[in-house]
Amino acid sequence: MCNGEKNDVIELQRRLTAVPALNPESGGEGEWKKAGVLQKFLQRYGFPAPVHHDTPDPRTPEGTRPNFFVRIRGKKEKPCIWVMTHLDVVPPGERLKDGSWKGWKTDPYKLHVDGDILYGRGVEDNQQAIVASLLGARRLLRSDITPPNDIALLVVSAEETGSEYGLQYLLDSHPELFSKDDYIIVADGGNDDGSLIEIAEKSVLWLNFHVSGKQTHGSTPHLGDNAFRAMAGIVKDLDTALHRQFDAEDNLFRPPVSTFEPTRHGRNVPNINTIPGEETFSFDCRILPRYPIDSILKTIEDIISKADAKYGTHTTMEIENRLDTPAPTEPDAPVVKAMQRALKTTRNIEGNPLGLGGSTVAAFFRKAGYQAIVWSTVEGVAHQANEQALISNIIADADVYESLFLHGCL
Repeated sequence: MCNGEKNDVIELQRRLTAVPALNPESGGEGEWKKAGVLQKFLQRYGFPAPVHHDTPDPRTPEGTRPNFFVRIRGKKEKPCIWVMTHLDVVPPGERLKDGSWKGWKTDPYKLHVDGDILYGRGVEDNQQAIVASLLGARRLLRSDITPPNDIALLVVSAEETGSEYGLQYLLDSHPELFSKDDYIIVADGGNDDGSLIEIAEKSVLWLNFHVSGKQTHGSTPHLGDNAFRAMAGIVKDLDTALHRQFDAEDNLFRPPVSTFEPTRHGRNVPNINTIPGEETFSFDCRILPRYPIDSILKTIEDIISKADAKYGTHTTMEIENRLDTPAPTEPDAPVVKAMQRALKTTRNIEGNPLGLGGSTVAAFFRKAGYQAIVWSTVEGVAHQANEQALISNIIADADVYESLFLHGCL
């Protein structure tokens, strides 16, 4: 490992980690300060001036959200090799009274270096890929090499909250940026040895439920309708029925089944001797492409209706997020083959095209008709406390990008 590049990795990660690029939905001011840090490094490293297509957003101090790319001109303009990363991060979690963060051993916004390991919010998701792709492209600039094809490093906002102010805006408002022949790599997911090339995703359905009953004293349950009991029954019935009815397996995906998970549960009453009249809870559903989301919703509505009749409650359902998965990227698409060649050249491993349960913005590309893949070498601790990234992974991923940029479009 080159000590110069290692130091560059640490410096850039340190400066990026120090900027909490939180979405307005998470109480933040957006990504502009972090974009400024990154753009200073791009200028220092000799990259072309960024091209901006920023999204209007009156919730931020600047009134916009940054989306930009730097394009290194090759011998041919098309196809272009795109590497897409994102600036925003998720919140670190609960802030404790002493100023520390629950579950964190270190301050999430101060990079902590322990040998090969970097700790901090965002170091994996998605700064690892930002740094790796930047280093891979910088090697070409330093060597004064003109790549065979154009290379574009695209950095977007709002990936963690649905991409309305990021990639979705670009695809809707600036479709001229991309060509159907382009090689598109979404550097926002993978596995610990880099062998996974994600080409398909499950459909995503996030649901919020509100159960209304009748509050009463704990000693007189017959005078109320216990929303907690109804909620518990609905959760159990949903869990059983959905897994039983939609139980197919597809070995393209990891895990190979649809998942239906109860997640968030709201507060109800402050004291133990009151039977609650209101309850809220949520489900995260990741559904194999063979099942239409509407069929899942019909099953859920039937279960809710039966539960309300049983418990005397009224339950409503809100769809917070719905993503009907588009057709997968073909396993033999040029971008897949290019990544497989780069992995074979740099690591002597076989790239394995698979589908995942997690949702990435590659789905937006695929829905628009582009052949996109998701790739990175990650430890899989995104969104967790003590998020970490390995310096060695970042340097190794830079090797893959360098090979891809030099030899990808054959």
